[in-house]
Amino acid sequence: VDGEARDHLRDDQARAVSFCLQAHEPVADSGQRGEHHAIGDRNAAERPVVGESSGHRRFMVRIKAMDVGPLLKPWAEIVRAQVPGIELFDVHTHIGQNDPDGMRQSRQELLAALEMADARGAFVFAMHELDGYSPANDTVLEASGQSHGLLVPFFRVNPHDGAAAEAERRLEAGARGIKLHPRAEGFTLDHPAVRSLVAIAHERKLPVPIHAGRGIPALGLHAVELAGDFPDARLILAHAGICDLSWIWRVAPDLPNLLFDTAWWMPADLFSLFS
Repeated sequence: VDGEARDHLRDDQARAVSFCLQAHEPVADSGQRGEHHAIGDRNAAERPVVGESSGHRRFMVRIKAMDVGPLLKPWAEIVRAQVPGIELFDVHTHIGQNDPDGMRQSRQELLAALEMADARGAFVFAMHELDGYSPANDTVLEASGQSHGLLVPFFRVNPHDGAAAEAERRLEAGARGIKLHPRAEGFTLDHPAVRSLVAIAHERKLPVPIHAGRGIPALGLHAVELAGDFPDARLILAHAGICDLSWIWRVAPDLPNLLFDTAWWMPADLFSLFS
């Protein structure tokens, strides 16, 4: 971190704590911000979508409820045809009904999508829950138990709200990974509770998916520090790690426990990651 990871940044570039934030200070009121968008609210269903106007421009597009299976199936078939013998496993799936962005998915819908893709399984965790994650984590564990081994349950926690106790309860109940979302819950990765959670992951050799999409302060420096300090924790930067993709690829090869998922919609970013 004192070498390559810091050297790539000029003094005027974003670092792990930006926008004049103090360490582990909430980025904003998480109740006023959605998980998937730059700005969210509690009435996502009433927000304009493509073709609607609210009197000002929006940079994000919300898609109303739709069945994406028929759209994705031809692409899944192409992948299988071009990569014989491929085994698909999705490391980034959600279930839940209360996400303030209006996103919804049930266990049955997720399993149907996995069946459509002929996937061998998936990691699954809760969507954004404004009122806490204990009931949502119950739902994830129940869904996993009813999935015939296809769904691997992770628990999701808010570092500001009893994360250590929730982690112990969920691991005892059979959870097999920890989901963190710095943007939705308004924290940075140097939060003391995050370090405690990653230490638990290190002790148990658990994966830790971390939201690393757009619209958040850069988190790469702290992710690199955590990966170095806790080599048996598997840190997975979600959404191709695009919040720090311009540089983090330089140090990632030296950290075999710093991983990336490809749950992202911009081909150019994925090409950059793969290259």
